Amino acid sequence: MFFPENRRGRRITHTVASIAIVVGVAGCASNAPENTPEQGDYRQNIEKLAASLKEQGDTAAVAGMYQNAVERYPHDQRLELQLGNALLADKQYAQAEKVFRDILGSDIEQPDALLGLGSAQLFSGNPELASANLERASQRLNTHTVWVRLGVARAMLGHMDDAVNAFQRDVKLAPNSPDRQTNLAIALALAERSQPAQQLMQKVCDSPLAEQRHFKARILVDVLAGDEHKAASDLLPNASSDERNQLIARARQIASLPTGAQQVKELGILKAAR
Repeated sequence: MFFPENRRGRRITHTVASIAIVVGVAGCASNAPENTPEQGDYRQNIEKLAASLKEQGDTAAVAGMYQNAVERYPHDQRLELQLGNALLADKQYAQAEKVFRDILGSDIEQPDALLGLGSAQLFSGNPELASANLERASQRLNTHTVWVRLGVARAMLGHMDDAVNAFQRDVKLAPNSPDRQTNLAIALALAERSQPAQQLMQKVCDSPLAEQRHFKARILVDVLAGDEHKAASDLLPNASSDERNQLIARARQIASLPTGAQQVKELGILKAAR
């Protein structure tokens, strides 16, 4: 719930290069039958190039490349899913939603398309529809992505106990992850389950994997739990008393909001789900 997004990289040069490489690999592939060896080779080359561009943060180039690929092979569901996910990464949510809807029009239970559609709806500000579609996806998928996004959607709706359940499922996939445990602890605090929230944050901060952000999150959880005395004495490495006071004041402001949904929005909860 509290981790920053990756920034986009340089795009124009990579986009031109990507299109040139794709055209070179494909040749006249658009006239070939589906699932031919040529199509398989084409897909593999696309995926390798996409992985390289993702590492550079060039989300626009990846989206453009997969758009070109889908135009050449319009019935390749794997390429369509990759296009939808590339559009999500590039924050083209309306376009991503259309791609996932097209897939579901042919395969209504396709789990990755349900996940993609729910994700596009979540990021574009429609948590109610997002929650329903992510719930459908979670019946067929058991991944970090589906559980954390479902947890976020439920929290944005103010359904805190349901959000806790989703984050618990996420923690089960990686029980020693301090990031996932912290998300769960914050959800527990927002659900007014103060004792387990504080106990979990103590476990997080006792872990050798704990980082500065986890110690800061413990202060937030303590304040949400109504325990400012503990927040004032918690270990906060490499921070001044002014920084601690600012953290407490910010947490106090969030805790004073009248609903859990408002608190979630103020926390910038969507950052955790991207």
